Amino acid sequence: MNHVHRNLHQLAEKQKQIAELKLQQTQTENRNRLISILLGIAVVVVAAFSFLGLRLRQANTRLQQLTQAREYFLGIVAHNVRRPLSSYHGMAEMVNDALKIIRLLRRCRGPLTNRGRKSNNCSTMSSPGHCLSVKNCLINLCFSHSTSA
Repeated sequence: MNHVHRNLHQLAEKQKQIAELKLQQTQTENRNRLISILLGIAVVVVAAFSFLGLRLRQANTRLQQLTQAREYFLGIVAHNVRRPLSSYHGMAEMVNDALKIIRLLRRCRGPLTNRGRKSNNCSTMSSPGHCLSVKNCLINLCFSHSTSA
C-alpha cells in the first residue's frame, strides 16, 4: 500500500509539473506573440518614418525650388521697379532744384512792387555786389545738393 501511495504521490507530482510546464508554455507563447506584435508595430513605424522622411525630402526640394523662383522673380521685379522709381526720384530732384533756384532768384531780386515790376532795376541786378550774392547763393545750392546725394 505504501507503494501505491508513493506512486499516487509521484503521479500527483508529475501532474503538477505537467501543469506548471503547460502554464510556462502558454506564458512563453503569449510572450512570443506579444514580441511578434511589437516587432510588427516597429516595422510599420519604421516604414511610416521612412515614407515621411522621403516626403519631407521631396517637400524640402520643392521648397528650395520655390525659394529660388521667388528670389528670381523678386530680382526681376526689383530691377523693373527700380528704373521707374529712380526716374521719378530724379525728376523730383530736378523739380525740387528748380523750385530752389526760383526761390533763390526771387530772394536775390527782391519783392515785386505794386505795379508788378521788380523793385530792383537792371542796373542794380548787374552790379558786382549783386552778382556776387547770386553766385554765392548758387554755389551754396549746388554744394548742398552734392553733399546730400
